Amino acid sequence: MENQSRSFVQGLKKLLLTPANVALALVTLQVLQAAEPFYQFFVKLNFLVLAWGGLCFLYDLVTRRTALRTRYTLLFLLYLVLYAAGMFLNRENNLVGNFKIFAYAGLYLFVFYPGGGRTEQERTGELLRYNGAVLILSFLFSIASLGMFFLQIGYVTPEGILQGFQSPVLWGIYRNPNTGGMIAVLSVIMVFLDGTLRRRRRGRLPRVLVVFYVCSLLVQYMYLLLCNSRGSLVSGLAVLFFAGAYRFYFYFRKKFRRAACPALCLALCLAACVTVGAYAGGSLVKHGLSYIPVAVEELKAGGEEAPASGAPSEQPETAPQQEAEDSSAEASSKPEETHVTVDREKEDGDVSTGRFLIWEAGLKALEEKPLLGWGADNIGIAKQAAYPELADSKHITTTNMHNGFLQILVANGILGFLPFFIAFILLWKDVAAGLFLRRKGDTAYLLMAVAAGVVVVCSMVENFILLNLSVMSVTLWFYLGQLAAVRAEDQPGPGFLSVLHPFSRHGKKVK
Repeated sequence: MENQSRSFVQGLKKLLLTPANVALALVTLQVLQAAEPFYQFFVKLNFLVLAWGGLCFLYDLVTRRTALRTRYTLLFLLYLVLYAAGMFLNRENNLVGNFKIFAYAGLYLFVFYPGGGRTEQERTGELLRYNGAVLILSFLFSIASLGMFFLQIGYVTPEGILQGFQSPVLWGIYRNPNTGGMIAVLSVIMVFLDGTLRRRRRGRLPRVLVVFYVCSLLVQYMYLLLCNSRGSLVSGLAVLFFAGAYRFYFYFRKKFRRAACPALCLALCLAACVTVGAYAGGSLVKHGLSYIPVAVEELKAGGEEAPASGAPSEQPETAPQQEAEDSSAEASSKPEETHVTVDREKEDGDVSTGRFLIWEAGLKALEEKPLLGWGADNIGIAKQAAYPELADSKHITTTNMHNGFLQILVANGILGFLPFFIAFILLWKDVAAGLFLRRKGDTAYLLMAVAAGVVVVCSMVENFILLNLSVMSVTLWFYLGQLAAVRAEDQPGPGFLSVLHPFSRHGKKVK
């Protein structure tokens, strides 16, 4: 009995105090909140997961202290200290909102990033559970969104936002098509990562799982095309280009007896051709999909009219000649629509959809508080002060800079931005070292790096790097934590100061 109680306590402790479980709970909430029907209910649960993450951090602090032993702990701590200093200086505005964003940044840096599994078996289980939650929910949401497109179903939210298809953009049930598009991109990568991990564990995939993977790829691909999110599309193409170049590079390195330059040039050319072909093929598929809603409407109209064709008409047998002529002329003047519009036109707005103005206003606001910034939740106030003549514009009032690095720069100033940016660059140096040296044959490592990298690429036009709570931000830091755990297993030990030494490599002199 005592052994059973002890095992129960140990199991409960592992369930509650494992950072990967916190990440799993948070990403599940974020996927649910990305869908408009579930947002109002599940947004209230974010605080519980944040408190759970704080409990995990405190437990780690008094036991293993993993969070304080990463290569970049010093830089992350310095960043948070400077963030707190700026938050204190701007305490008269949105103190609670700024503290919430500060807490989530701490969760990413000191719970998710250092929280990867210690063994390959632990990491595989964590990744499978995480990917499974995202894949299942995103598959259901994308199917519902495609159904709204094919059947032309829509509804208006209490905030006055039309859900469904707003030509040329498919919102579906997602609150934002850019978010839906990025979830689709990540889901495509997760399908391949999930399959790779399961084949590594079992050797062969069940047929039911293969069918789900294929259906998921098709559904996510169609939603990605129809949501018309430029950032998501560019990110997806970037994934294809990098993965293709990476694979082609090592293939040609063997062919050319390890000659790097010819291999790299050929790899880049072939990857560019594949990417251009994929873009052209996607345009053709999207054009084909645009005919389906009209065809469905015609089928529905034909089905409604067929039963009435044999019934006596309620209209008089003869109609005034003038009315018949008018209706005939009107019908001939309007060409019959055969498809819906799914391509953006130039008149839909400027190519940046207001981002140039947002970036310009943010940088101008930074001039007033260049050292410690305005605080993450005060960016709208800062831009209104910089551009009072545009104070009512949505591009000025928004706190979203639509660029992850500019978001940190304006929110935390130059002093806060530098330590984080340096740590982020060095962190990705470690990932690249794994890709091209120690883990160059590891497909799972490549796919995790690609999934994290695609979030960074999209963060050039969206705010997904750090000061944001979303599926993309959680996935970025969860995957970076898993990659860091792999690196620690490959080569444990050296701290961040040894990396900066110009005459050493990983803390050892180069011979």
